[in-house]
Amino acid sequence: PSGGAAGEQRVPPGTEVLLHSLSSRQEFNGSEGLVVDFDSQTQRHRVALRTGQVLSVSSGNMSQLCPCTSVDGRREGRIAGFSPVPHPGRYMVTWSGGTTEPVSPAEVTVHMGTVGHIEHLASEPALNGSWAKLQGVDIVARRYK
Repeated sequence: PSGGAAGEQRVPPGTEVLLHSLSSRQEFNGSEGLVVDFDSQTQRHRVALRTGQVLSVSSGNMSQLCPCTSVDGRREGRIAGFSPVPHPGRYMVTWSGGTTEPVSPAEVTVHMGTVGHIEHLASEPALNGSWAKLQGVDIVARRYK
């Protein structure tokens, strides 16, 4: 997540995340966890790892693991961030079979109820930096509500 006021950086409790870009605790890069809460004094989230450890993490060091389905409906997976070069602008999706690959955002649909960070919304720029819960999808227009 980027931009916005400190309160807008709060990832909702219960959100599954992937840790990345940690400099002082590099051994935890690539670890998955669950957001427990947000400490407003330190501006960090407490994240419970699958190992049982709890870390204090900045929102810039985690990506939400978003459940998704391929647009043809044949595959289920999780978006675990964005693809690096040579596939910029693509999600890194881990499919239920265990394969991970870069996928165009147009090739997947994020599941209803997923909470996400709004970025690059030209029609209502004041909402950029906010968190929102996905309420629906207009399949024809390829737009989330």
